[in-house]
Amino acid sequence: MCFPSDICNYTEAGRTKIHSLQKAIDPWTLQQLMQNPIRGKSAELNDNRISLYVAQRGKCAITGDALELGDMNVHHIIPTHLQGDDRYANLVLLTSDAHKLVHAIQEETVQKYLLKLQNCTIHFQRLNKMRKHAGLSEISTNR
Repeated sequence: MCFPSDICNYTEAGRTKIHSLQKAIDPWTLQQLMQNPIRGKSAELNDNRISLYVAQRGKCAITGDALELGDMNVHHIIPTHLQGDDRYANLVLLTSDAHKLVHAIQEETVQKYLLKLQNCTIHFQRLNKMRKHAGLSEISTNR
């Protein structure tokens, strides 16, 4: 993994770059995520949830909407019942509605959540990749 050479702790410009990236997220939400782990879930999942929030800049991986406490779900790309685990590479943060759309089976449910998300930009390629990993059919982009 390569890091940009302008990001480092040892120069003023490097520190400025680091701090500008940190401003992209809501510090209060980050603090709440750190202080309130999901009970009954692994330490790995809870640590990765914090890392994902920062890496995704506090935005849903499917809609790009801001993630808010109470409307934020950790999604396993490869579901746990299909041997998926809590590794960082297998997790992504989604809004509750986007998460329900990923797992929707019935056409009426798909339509319901597409309607709820009609004002959002849905990244159908990401959505359908997640649905495929879950063993579900793709959602047509021609709706």
